[in-house]
Amino acid sequence: MFGLLLLASCSKDKKDDPTPKAPAEAIAGLYTMTSITSSGTQLDLPFAANGVKVAGTVNVVAVAGKQDETNLTITLRITGMPDTSGGGLVQVKAAGTGYDLFENGQKLGTVVGNTLTITDGSDVIVAKK
Repeated sequence: MFGLLLLASCSKDKKDDPTPKAPAEAIAGLYTMTSITSSGTQLDLPFAANGVKVAGTVNVVAVAGKQDETNLTITLRITGMPDTSGGGLVQVKAAGTGYDLFENGQKLGTVVGNTLTITDGSDVIVAKK
């Protein structure tokens, strides 16, 4: 009986096998902004002061039938103002330990682990899954 338990504990479950994902699927998900930097000034998010709250998300959705394309939507919420959203089609390429993001051939950012970073000139958004 002990031998059966030992054998059963050593058997490999196929569900534990890591399945490589397409780049778009690997980074897909909802990321919560943790900071925004603009012109050298960083604001940690969520931020709240004097009744005003600032928060944001980055939603990455894999494009059906495309292994390396996503729709990326950035949403910023500020108390007392309408939500601001923008984004578009973003290409994803495996790079080292993560993924690089491109928009119209220009590098837009990276995803390493659960951290997404978008850079546009001196503006930087950091978000975590």
